[in-house]
Amino acid sequence: MVKGALRRVLEHASLFSFILISDLLLKFCALQWIKNGVIRISPFLNLNVSINEGVTWSLLSGFGRKGFFGLLILISFILCIFAVYFVKEFKRRGSAVPEILVLAGGIANLIDRFWHGGVVDFVDLHLGSWHWASFNVADICIVIGVALIAKRMLYEDL
Repeated sequence: MVKGALRRVLEHASLFSFILISDLLLKFCALQWIKNGVIRISPFLNLNVSINEGVTWSLLSGFGRKGFFGLLILISFILCIFAVYFVKEFKRRGSAVPEILVLAGGIANLIDRFWHGGVVDFVDLHLGSWHWASFNVADICIVIGVALIAKRMLYEDL
């Protein structure tokens, strides 16, 4: 029993570390290689670095230094609450992969806010002149994690 639980903890820690390191490494590479321009990958995908000082779709950006620290405190608080939820789910189910996706993505973006004053986004999906909001690997993990948690809440916990 203890060996199985320890193995699951190590698997979750490995997934968390992989997501966090991959995201931060890709952002570092994007900042180094894409600095002042756009790299066209396909007719609908570009790599283009931007620093998002707000939250999703740059909401709440432009509030200055006080707003920046207020946002950091709010995000940190939400991540702490989510960490408690993660522990609860892990104890209850023995697995919490969706929660790991959200936590790792959230912490990676929080690290960006401390290092760069905002989140480094570099994936630019577009259709002609219409562009979706830029995003990064952490954002992808957060969206997938939230979708899996929503699915579980809607269909499995009834």
